[in-house]
Amino acid sequence: MTLPSLDEYIASLTNLAAATDPTVLTAEGAVIGAAANALAGLKAITRGSLAKLIREHPEYVPECVRRQSSPGMIRATICPL
Repeated sequence: MTLPSLDEYIASLTNLAAATDPTVLTAEGAVIGAAANALAGLKAITRGSLAKLIREHPEYVPECVRRQSSPGMIRATICPL
């Protein structure tokens, strides 16, 4: 088996996802924007202020993180795409 050159390999690559228009607002994008605005609006980012924000808006935390966490404890998690 002959390996392709680097140029041939790069030419063979394709996108894993369809191109998206960043100017089109999606439901998920609206939640991300609201969460970003809420974080920007905090006077100070502390454990207490983040806990309060999450209690008031649990939708700001991805579902895969909520499933793997217990009350009062959010585990560091990488959610699958």
